[in-house]
Amino acid sequence: MTKNTTKVNEIKDYDELYKTFKWDVPKYYNFGFDVVDKWAEDRTKLALISIDRTGKHDRYHTFFDLCKASDRFANMLQNIGVCLSMVKEQIGIIMMKK
Repeated sequence: MTKNTTKVNEIKDYDELYKTFKWDVPKYYNFGFDVVDKWAEDRTKLALISIDRTGKHDRYHTFFDLCKASDRFANMLQNIGVCLSMVKEQIGIIMMKK
């Protein structure tokens, strides 16, 4: 996915790497389909751990959980009239649950 194949232990100048790094993203790339859905095939594969604001409660989320939540969100967008042909830019949405 990236043209830059520098390995972490090969980095000599982080600032230069930061300035010159470029992602090579395919024209029709969808993180949900291409990553989350693929990893969700193993319903037990851990994706992330969320911790509440108190720091006392944690919750484990699998890629399967994220896949299903992503599907629900995509369906909601479609239901309110948002369609892929309307999206001209790549977008990512991160929402905090209250």
